[in-house]
Amino acid sequence: MTVAQLEGAVARLGFAPSIEDGAELLRDAAARALDEVAAARPRLSRVSLWHLPARPLYFEGSQEPIMGEKTFSLPDGLSFFLRVMGCGSFTVKRAGGRSSIYSFITPEGAPPAIFGGELPPGSGELSFRFSCEGSYRILTLAIYDTLFSGRPPDPNEPTDYDLGLLFPAFGGLTEPPKTKDGRLLTEGAEGDYTLDNGRILRLSPHAAGDIRLTYRRRLSLPREGELPVTEEEAALLPLFCAAYVYLEDDPEKAAFYLARFRDGLARLREPASALHRFYDRTRWG
Repeated sequence: MTVAQLEGAVARLGFAPSIEDGAELLRDAAARALDEVAAARPRLSRVSLWHLPARPLYFEGSQEPIMGEKTFSLPDGLSFFLRVMGCGSFTVKRAGGRSSIYSFITPEGAPPAIFGGELPPGSGELSFRFSCEGSYRILTLAIYDTLFSGRPPDPNEPTDYDLGLLFPAFGGLTEPPKTKDGRLLTEGAEGDYTLDNGRILRLSPHAAGDIRLTYRRRLSLPREGELPVTEEEAALLPLFCAAYVYLEDDPEKAAFYLARFRDGLARLREPASALHRFYDRTRWG
């Protein structure tokens, strides 16, 4: 079945020889119909997503308040990430080498101060010395053995993957992501992942590894040639398109065709769907 054949079938359902000035409307309706069909009888793809967030050499994090000065002697690295609350300063220094001084002013109720970047060059002992007249909280302090083009990542934060960009035919996950050994990941803010808008997969750092995804592929509407559907599925497309195209001119007729389309979709979802063909007055099916 081609788009031209679909247009003729839809026109006949509306008891007209053709659809006047409705080419774009018909194509929009056909694209939506293909989405509905793909959801009812999905074409599945199974892929691996390697989730390998950067792991720090050293990690420190706490909500406990600290008073006065505190010094951390840290393993040698190339870059750092820091989140801190309070009002004070800290010095990053290498023994016998350069030092860098930073100030932070983040009262309670304000977002934490965030720092990060390249550590002073050298090979001497690395230290972070914090100083504050009041209390402060070191929420995250991480040292990495790699350099980053921008600020190093927060080791607590998840990594976002746009599945629609990674997999061009992505039409939606059909089951929760799972590990290579088959364990389903847990969804939620405190779990392994969250899913935004059906396509932004946000994986937590502790879910690192080979993540297996199963998704349904979208059915795209070609400019020419056959539509990517079976004969049984193609028989339903004129019903949906007619309901869409004639909605304003004949709502009652549109509702009738949409109901028939929904009935056909229900049959598509059955495990062993018997062949169901729709015939218009020209016996196309």
